[in-house]
Amino acid sequence: MKQPTSITLQWCRDIQELSQLCGGLLAIVHPELFRECINVYDRFRTNPAAFLRGPQLFESALDAWANPFSGLALISNRATPVHRDNSSRYQWYDVLTTLGHYKDLSISVPESGLTFSYKPGTMVALSGRSLAHSVPEANGEQVCFAYFVRDKVHTHAGSVGGEWPTMEAILHEYRTR
Repeated sequence: MKQPTSITLQWCRDIQELSQLCGGLLAIVHPELFRECINVYDRFRTNPAAFLRGPQLFESALDAWANPFSGLALISNRATPVHRDNSSRYQWYDVLTTLGHYKDLSISVPESGLTFSYKPGTMVALSGRSLAHSVPEANGEQVCFAYFVRDKVHTHAGSVGGEWPTMEAILHEYRTR
């Protein structure tokens, strides 16, 4: 991602609309975390030398990365066993988006006994560190875009924000707009 002509940067540009939709979901379900992620992004953008090695190399990457998250994992055509996402904070949300051509897939949160339909185009926001979750292998072609916020990135940028969202805080956010 450090080279302006890299195939990875082009791919990030190609998925910008999906990335923005996932960021939009985060803004709705966890507005405080969304704002803090944007603040961290702005710190990198306005003073890259304070945070990044070789900051001039990251300008193109920051332009192509069209979402508030600090990480993205792609999971394609495989099951994800029960796990927690340990690189984030408990009170932060990941956004998972599943796409493809498959039928009858579900995402499970075993500790709660809940299983949810996971049809193509489904977006799920959850605290991946707090809630163990799993997805069986799809019967067909499936890819999951798993966007997350990496604790180390926010710690490095001096970020402390992003407490548990409350319904009161979410409603307040939208009443004041």
